[in-house]
Amino acid sequence: MAQLCVIDHGLHVLLSDQFRMGYAALWLALTERSEPKLQAAAARLGVAEHYETFPPVLMFVPYAAWLENRTPTAGELRMLRAGRGRGLNKPEEVAKFYNAMPPEFPVIMRTNQQMAGILWQLGGWAVTLAESMGAYAAKTPSAKGATVM
Repeated sequence: MAQLCVIDHGLHVLLSDQFRMGYAALWLALTERSEPKLQAAAARLGVAEHYETFPPVLMFVPYAAWLENRTPTAGELRMLRAGRGRGLNKPEEVAKFYNAMPPEFPVIMRTNQQMAGILWQLGGWAVTLAESMGAYAAKTPSAKGATVM
C-alpha cells in the first residue's frame, strides 16, 4: 500500500504531554463519535464549553451529523460554510473558541488543514483524516518531548 508523508520543517513544535494526550483523547472521541468522551477531551484541553465546536472545526462536519454518524445534508453544509449551526453560531464564537485553546493548537490546526487539503485533492474527505488521526492517537504512548511535524 502506498503511503504519503508530508513534512513541513517550519512546524516542528515541542508539545507538552498534557496537550498531546488531551489532543489524542480528542481525536479518539471524534472517531468514536462519543459525546461524553468529546466533552471530557474538551475539558482536558481547558475548553469544556466549546466541545460542540470540534467536529465542525476539525472535520468540517456539522455537530448533529457527526453525533448521528451520518452524511451531512446539503443544507447543513451550506449552514456550516456560512458559519452557522450548532457549535458555530457566529464568527465571534469561533474566535472565542480559538482564543480559548492552548497555545499549541494553532500550529496543530495549520498541519491538519494542510493534510485535509492534500486528502481533498486526492479525492478523500475530512473524515478519512479524522479516522487516521484517531487510529494513530489510540496507538501512541505518552512520550516526553514529542514533536509534531
